[in-house]
Amino acid sequence: MTKRFVNEKTLGTVDALSELAKECDLPMAAFAIAWTLSRDFLGSTLVGATTVEQLDESLKAAEEELPADVLARCDEITRRIMYPMG
Repeated sequence: MTKRFVNEKTLGTVDALSELAKECDLPMAAFAIAWTLSRDFLGSTLVGATTVEQLDESLKAAEEELPADVLARCDEITRRIMYPMG
């Protein structure tokens, strides 16, 4: 089961998105939350935290608005690394 979720494609996607999150000066979790909040077709965003600090970081992501060029780069990454779990 692990090979389905952890493979060259999924790790490549995470690496590329992590670099983009760093460029935006956001932790990866906050970047991911900000991205989900930018998608009007998503009805909810699931947040998990094991510490108060993680929860604070996640809640602050709701205040972030990713610029259009960053969202376009996210789209480019997902086009370049198609369906990472396939």
